[in-house]
Amino acid sequence: KTLVENSIEDNPEYQNYLNELLDKLSKVGNKISGSKNIITGNVNTGGGNFINGDSNQVS
Repeated sequence: KTLVENSIEDNPEYQNYLNELLDKLSKVGNKISGSKNIITGNVNTGGGNFINGDSNQVS
């Protein structure tokens, strides 16, 4: 909390960035439950095979 307060004191424009960030974060929701082997984002194997999960299916 102190770090944020000091940053705003040093640069009041930081408050705008903080407000924008908090506004966007409050609208983003991800809920994953009862699952495993979850991949978020891209997987770059450099041309090789990629195996995910217990069934060992190559994709």
